[in-house]
Amino acid sequence: MEWRVTIELSGADGTKQTHEVARVGGSDPHSLLDPLGLTLDDGETLLASVQRHLVQARVAEYSALRRRCSHCGASAR
Repeated sequence: MEWRVTIELSGADGTKQTHEVARVGGSDPHSLLDPLGLTLDDGETLLASVQRHLVQARVAEYSALRRRCSHCGASAR
């Protein structure tokens, strides 16, 4: 079995971004060495990847909303 985890981020302006966080599988389904579920290391890697995407998106959104013209102070959107 192959599976993947994606995250969809919806910005305040209505834009959507989809990121593939992980893709696992494709091995022999009859293998006794294929673990069920995630290992602790796999889970930590998956969570770190989700966190990275969330932080990058939040920082980009915050920066875009707080951007101001240096001359007049108006929002530079």
